[in-house]
Amino acid sequence: DTHINRVHYGTGEIAVLAEPSVDGVAEAVMGLLLNEAMRQERVKRGLDYAAGMPDVAQAAATFEGILMR
Repeated sequence: DTHINRVHYGTGEIAVLAEPSVDGVAEAVMGLLLNEAMRQERVKRGLDYAAGMPDVAQAAATFEGILMR
């Protein structure tokens, strides 16, 4: 089940999800290697996604707030 991966990484617009097998991972990697436009779009979306994430200090402050409650 890939539900939690879809929650964290979107609906396949950022990460490429693969079946957990040698063939599944190889197929996903080859798909990226053979499709430059798709690969570049994933890179852009991934960087945009990461830019919106909290930095270490923000994450620590959030965690501290949860503990204090």
